[in-house]
Amino acid sequence: ISELLQIEAHNFGLKGDYFSVGGSARVKARINFWELESPLAKEKDIREHVEWLLELLTPKKEELICIYTKYKATAGLTIVSYTYNDYNPGFYLEEELIRKLCELRAALDVDLYTL
Repeated sequence: ISELLQIEAHNFGLKGDYFSVGGSARVKARINFWELESPLAKEKDIREHVEWLLELLTPKKEELICIYTKYKATAGLTIVSYTYNDYNPGFYLEEELIRKLCELRAALDVDLYTL
């Protein structure tokens, strides 16, 4: 995938490989995977992280669709947000950002944690 997209993955592995989750936990991969992680500061708005990803992948749309077709692959965007001190978690994505995610055929997984 890195070669086809000319983008280096933050993390990747094959089904059955063990990989780190959350720094210390080791988990066995249930599927092959290739991951990107936003280089932006964790404190940035979720929208800014999504925009970064779209700016990187939108020009690679045709290559992504080829990968989906040839390898029966899927794509997904996972958003994980931690909030503290009784802050009400939430975020807003404009219609345009959602449309661009749909064009990339990306599923959306959102995990919100209040600590």
